[in-house]
Amino acid sequence: MGCPGAEWVERQTPHIANDGTITVYEGWTLHHDYRFGIGLHATLDVPCLTIKAGNAFVHRFLAAEAEYANPNPIPYRYREIENWHVESNAIAVPDQYSKPVSCKDNQTFLHARFCLGDDVLKPYKTTIDRWLWPDMFKNQDTSVSKAKKAISDYKKAIGPPEGLAELMVIYCERAAGFSDEVGLQDEGYFDALVRIFEQALKVIQSLPEDARPALHGRLDAVRRTSHNFGYAVGDDMDDLLAEYGIFRGQ
Repeated sequence: MGCPGAEWVERQTPHIANDGTITVYEGWTLHHDYRFGIGLHATLDVPCLTIKAGNAFVHRFLAAEAEYANPNPIPYRYREIENWHVESNAIAVPDQYSKPVSCKDNQTFLHARFCLGDDVLKPYKTTIDRWLWPDMFKNQDTSVSKAKKAISDYKKAIGPPEGLAELMVIYCERAAGFSDEVGLQDEGYFDALVRIFEQALKVIQSLPEDARPALHGRLDAVRRTSHNFGYAVGDDMDDLLAEYGIFRGQ
């Protein structure tokens, strides 16, 4: 070929797209031969596979919960599509169509969106743990923004509020635990902790009443630990718990 494989594919994509010999039809089929659950295979008539497009498909499917096949082929040509990507399973987030995420991120998103897998929160927990409680012996650092991104990614996947509350409480537990263990004194780190603490209380307030006490108890433990820090972190949490009418211990 005289060029790297990726470059060759990029050169050939316009020719393949404009040739018209590949016929694609929008549709979806149900597969009952899966070992666990039922498979749903879909081909969507959209210029770019985005979260918005994925959610629109979900609503269309749930309206009938039946297989569908469009008899008319998809007519797109190369110049009609802004982004052509080799990775067919990529999902781009809104307003970032030119930067599709990886298959791994796509899988994490779909698991959260449809509550698939044994622990859909695991990848988000792992990210939070890595960036809030780094391994000091490996010279790892903290990153509030990357830890918070795990929560925002879960929210984009429209995961259940119970999962969102759990991630926020875990954020608070890990941030407070690490600060207490190593004696961290970082005002920005503490400001973010208090903000997530407040957001967690708001989300917990939307949960069924029987789901709240355990989460409130964990946040109260975070509050007690946070009185070991400076910057009035514990005092701010005292005020927030009082604002939400939650009993707090000594």
